Amino acid sequence: MRRTLACTVVALALLGCSDGDGSRTAADPVRVEGVFVNVAVHGGTQKQAERVQLVVETAWEIAASPFGAAGLVPDPKPTVHLYLTAGSFDEADQRLAGGRYLENRAFAQHAPLGAHVDLQPRLGSVALADGGFPAQTERLLAHETAHLVRYALIPHGEKHGRWLADGTAILAADRTMRQLHGGFGPESEPFTSTLIALAQRVQAGETSHSYAKILAGETHALDFLERYALHYTAVRLLLEGPYLDGAEHFLQSLRTDPPEPDPASLRARLSESLELESLGDLDAVLAEYLAVLRPQWIELRRSLETTPPHWDHVAYGSGPAVAWRTADTGPQYALRGDVSFRRGARGPMRVLLGRQPDGHIAVSFVPDEGVVVSRRHEKDGELESEAELGRVTVRGMPDGWPFEIVADGTSLDVLVDGISTIRLHRRPDEVDVRLEGPWGLEVAEGAAGSWEGFEVVKDR
Repeated sequence: MRRTLACTVVALALLGCSDGDGSRTAADPVRVEGVFVNVAVHGGTQKQAERVQLVVETAWEIAASPFGAAGLVPDPKPTVHLYLTAGSFDEADQRLAGGRYLENRAFAQHAPLGAHVDLQPRLGSVALADGGFPAQTERLLAHETAHLVRYALIPHGEKHGRWLADGTAILAADRTMRQLHGGFGPESEPFTSTLIALAQRVQAGETSHSYAKILAGETHALDFLERYALHYTAVRLLLEGPYLDGAEHFLQSLRTDPPEPDPASLRARLSESLELESLGDLDAVLAEYLAVLRPQWIELRRSLETTPPHWDHVAYGSGPAVAWRTADTGPQYALRGDVSFRRGARGPMRVLLGRQPDGHIAVSFVPDEGVVVSRRHEKDGELESEAELGRVTVRGMPDGWPFEIVADGTSLDVLVDGISTIRLHRRPDEVDVRLEGPWGLEVAEGAAGSWEGFEVVKDR
């Protein structure tokens, strides 16, 4: 909601869901039976369970399609569990998997057949009621459901290599989010864009991996997210590149004429389906494919989702959620939109400007306080110090803050609802305050909100 703000310009110098809203305890989950997948929401409501059902049923059909299994109903049907009550996921993970997934907080199992997802990032019942599930939670539900497709419908699906398991699940989850929310493709969404950028960096360096080594799992020198990135781009090349027909033939043959359940047989089947002399023929194709992709975001800490109509921004309690654009804005630009805070998870939300190796400018929208502009100094990617450059006090707490940030080489104007609240002018000798460079978005640890109608206007 837009409203005029009364401003005073100052001179420059995880709680679980409660029972009060119809939710239940972790021992008494809300259950919904679906066409392909059953749902159990622990500590949730009927409405929340129906939303989970929509996500996982959509993901099931999308994930099953490349395997030629669209419309096939598994017997038995798997159940996807979502844990809203704090501590309930930990108990399930300890009971079913010996605590193996306490860091990931999401997993799928072949036996017993099912998937388990913790609310991520964790929000209380008030914040959940205000904005629904964090988009990352829905992405994880779709991801784990994609694993269940292979477990339930594809012989030896639990023995597929990590490249196939990870790649098909990431791709299906991304397609699910776009079908449910809209969007502009993987390069414009922070998580998948970051994976693309990581894959480009790995393959451009001394640790580049052949396609055969990626499929063989010979990526031990890489960290978890880098391996994830290679698995995703390897599968995306197959299902969105020039080998689509052969790739679909390969995936469908895993169901209709399954090879021996070992990685070498799987790779041999892929080469045969693609009509290749060897998987080495894909090395140059992968390099060319990565070269034309243009990732728009680098996500340092999750989670920001840029699917319309709003950009959902939710941080874990362990640190802020930060994402940077990859392109330089140039010296003249304007950023505008509305910033909204979730009730029950209010905390500073920030537009970041002028990213440089030693820091950046932060424009912080602080609930019940106002707007603060500061210069942040960083060392080795970590915040070292912060100096306030300007502040405006806002009386009252609006439902949404319409803002515009205008940079013009050496000056910066921050306007809230059309009122110029902060104006900064950089002196020629102030080399420490720079406005050119990529921009980014941040929300403070444990906080949640959204960016509505965000747009960038260059060369003002």
